[in-house]
Amino acid sequence: MYKYWKRSNLWRYKEHTHDGKFLDHDIALHSLLVTNIPTEVSLSSMSAKLKFVFEKIFPDQRVISAKAVPRFDELYIMANKLKTMKKDYRYYKRQNKKLEEVGKSRKVIKKRRSCCGGSDVFDAEEHTKDKIRRKIKDIKKLKDRKLRTNGGFGFVTFISNLQVKKCLYKNDFKQLIVQNLSSEERIDT
Repeated sequence: MYKYWKRSNLWRYKEHTHDGKFLDHDIALHSLLVTNIPTEVSLSSMSAKLKFVFEKIFPDQRVISAKAVPRFDELYIMANKLKTMKKDYRYYKRQNKKLEEVGKSRKVIKKRRSCCGGSDVFDAEEHTKDKIRRKIKDIKKLKDRKLRTNGGFGFVTFISNLQVKKCLYKNDFKQLIVQNLSSEERIDT
């Protein structure tokens, strides 16, 4: 552990301080995940409440940031579907190119109209291209909608991991809340 800490400090402070920028790649060591946040409250007001509570508990500017975060699990699923669609598109494009060199017709997709018969014939490459366009539009709409809603959890980042250790001990954290917040503030947040 000591080697890791020594190497980490050396790497953070000496080797990677070029351009006057401090990039901390060990930010997860001093971040805290806050769960069970009420989802009825808007994202911006919840972020403000989180910041208020943790700045009251840890004064002297020890809190770097506190944010409530939207839930993007549906977006992740849609992005994976888009990835497979793009893979299919590349496959059809490659196959059509090979078929055109030989002089054969392009690859087609047949879709059934109903259970009784009949089918529509689509060019595979163009059909998947249209599906990709529609999926991208759906992803943008979902992203815009999700960015406005509270996901039920947030992150608080501190200057050092000592504050994180204090928060992880439940009894200490409860005492910190009781000591630093008035009863009205506890009810409000």
